[in-house]
Order: sequence, then structure tokens, then C-alpha cells
Amino acid sequence: MNPTRRIAVRGALVAATLLAVAIAAPAFAGATKATTAKTREYAPGIDRMLERKAELCLTAEQETRITEIRASLREKNRPLVEQIETTIGARPTPEQLKGMSDEQREEYATARKADAKSHEELQPVYKQLKENRKAAWEQVKAVLNPDQKAKVEQWAKDKKKEMGEKKAAKSKEASAEKPKTTY
Repeated sequence: MNPTRRIAVRGALVAATLLAVAIAAPAFAGATKATTAKTREYAPGIDRMLERKAELCLTAEQETRITEIRASLREKNRPLVEQIETTIGARPTPEQLKGMSDEQREEYATARKADAKSHEELQPVYKQLKENRKAAWEQVKAVLNPDQKAKVEQWAKDKKKEMGEKKAAKSKEASAEKPKTTY
């Protein structure tokens, strides 16, 4: 495919994706501001941990300190997230993704992957987000007692395993759908 055609196809794909998102927007109207903020500030691990605070037997002091760490992380990450959203567009919330058809989700994913140059330019921003999350986790771990740390580390291992299994299943499904070409 010649470069001009490739650019035209990419532009059409982006336009189709934007149209699909615009059409699906009414389904997204039910998303709450809290959910959007939770997703946008990149503190999902701490959020999940606080949702399971009863299982951890957090003291009121621990919960307060961890909530402060999360707020600080969100504040540090807010300009970074805004930079990402300005460059490649806002990410739909999990509720918004659930409201999309499989075709719309695929178009959205394809459009985000198509803009590899922007993702490449954003690598320092992604790296900073990761460093901020890592530093926040170190602060959180300092608040927890050894038993609580062990539980959180086990949850993290379980989540990582679950994500790996989902990725493997998705990869297997994608390879099964591709027709085998022989030459």
C-alpha cells in the first residue's frame, strides 16, 4: 500500500472511530464523575486495596494515610494524564467500554494503536506515571503491617496471573480467527 493511501486509510479509520464513539456517547451518559476520576488518575491498585479494606483489617489511621497517598498520587498524575488525553484522546471508562459493541471497542483499540508515533512521544510521560505509582505503592507498603503486606502482595500476584490468562486467551482467540495463508 502506498504511503498516501495508508494515510487516507488511517484517517478514515480514526474518523470512523470518532463517529462510533459519538454515536455511543448516550450510552456513556450514565458514567459517574467519580468513576471517571478514578479511572483517569491512574491509581487503580490503591483504589482496589481500599475497596477491600475490611479484608485487610485497616485501622482508621492506616485508611486515612493511604487515602492521603492516593490523593497525592492523583494530583501528581493529573497533568500527565491530561497530556496523554490531549495527545491521543481520552480513554473511555470501564462503564463506557461495557456500553460499546465489540466492533466499536475494536475500532477504538485499532485507532489508538494506529497512532504509534504519539505513543512513542509519550513514553517519558508513561514512565513518569509508572514511577509515581511505584513510589506511592512504596509509601502504602510502609503503612501496612507484615500480614497486610503479604495479603496485598498475594492479591497483586493473583491479579497479574488473571491478566496474563486473559491476555493469553485473547491472543489465542485472535490467532484462531485469522485465516491461515499458504504460499
